[in-house]
Amino acid sequence: MRTKTVVRASIAATAAAVAAIGAAAPAQAADANAYSIDGDGYLLGVMVHHDDGDKFYVGDSRADGHGVRGYLFDSNGNVLKTIYNGNGTAGPSATFSYDVLAGRDYTMKICTVDGSNDWSPTNCGYRAITE
Repeated sequence: MRTKTVVRASIAATAAAVAAIGAAAPAQAADANAYSIDGDGYLLGVMVHHDDGDKFYVGDSRADGHGVRGYLFDSNGNVLKTIYNGNGTAGPSATFSYDVLAGRDYTMKICTVDGSNDWSPTNCGYRAITE
């Protein structure tokens, strides 16, 4: 029970912090979050899509020596964008923009990695998005 409470609190705090960075406009229906959570239920990172402006934010939620990598895929599984964030809880989110087109399906993925050159992700979370 404590783990679920910790996860809920961590998710809420991290999502709020990441969202505050891009909160200049009200949330749209297509806004979405993807989460990287470890086997003990702790939040490791969050990837946020803000529909207004098609901005993506990738936040590293733990100062644990690991970073997170966010990915954006098209419906065929092709990587459209990827960005690394190893800033830990004290650092800013990494951001990128991508024009998410109406009628097309995309997938966000966020995983933990051991540095910006590590392409063996773990603890991945996914979220489908559609404009």
